[in-house]
Amino acid sequence: MEYFIGWIVLSFVVAVIAANRGRSVFGFFLLSLVLSPIISGIILVSSPVIEPEEDDDRGRDEPAEQPAARPVQLSTADELMKLAALRDKGVLTEDEFAGQKRRLLSRL
Repeated sequence: MEYFIGWIVLSFVVAVIAANRGRSVFGFFLLSLVLSPIISGIILVSSPVIEPEEDDDRGRDEPAEQPAARPVQLSTADELMKLAALRDKGVLTEDEFAGQKRRLLSRL
């Protein structure tokens, strides 16, 4: 019975060391229970320490926020070229092209 209690206590010690080294607490606890606390401790100590990212102040449970995509700012000349291409393809009529052209030029 004493061996079983000692095994569990040493497994908890390995789990605490894993937390301090940036490793999976639960994973190393289970590894210690299955293999041996000493073998798991040797594996843990021989592996490199994982440093947390400094600029990451959100919790681990929160999903990473994607940066908002900024709309591409086209110059007036670029927009006029696109409108002319649409007119040339027959997508826009001459009147629609002239109206859109006036709208773009009025923003200047």
